Amino acid sequence: MQKAIQAQGWKCYLCYYTDAEYDQLFAKISKAAGYICRINPGSYKGVTQSKLDTFLDKLEDKGVKAMSSATTMKKMGAKDALVKIAALECGLSCTAAYYDMKQLEAGFPKTLATGDVRVLKQNRGSQGEG
Repeated sequence: MQKAIQAQGWKCYLCYYTDAEYDQLFAKISKAAGYICRINPGSYKGVTQSKLDTFLDKLEDKGVKAMSSATTMKKMGAKDALVKIAALECGLSCTAAYYDMKQLEAGFPKTLATGDVRVLKQNRGSQGEG
């Protein structure tokens, strides 16, 4: 991703967030036009989720363009994000989520009957445990 951005002639730097580097990293990123956050919500050594969320929200408050802000990540969730954008131009109207076994048994066979390719994922875990 970094190389692709640089290939467009833009400056791009790789940064690693930790709570210990909060102030230094905030000073650096707050001078940028934008950032791409690639941290899955969860548990990482040296990272407190609430501090990271505050960090990202403060960058947004300063006008730094985000992909994605903590607020957006919370609104979109994880696995069902595609369902939330299904009606948008960038979404697929046939995207569905099943939140219990009854919904899965009723809905999933209907989607298979269309002949389209389907992906079935659990709605939990973002670090390989789901």
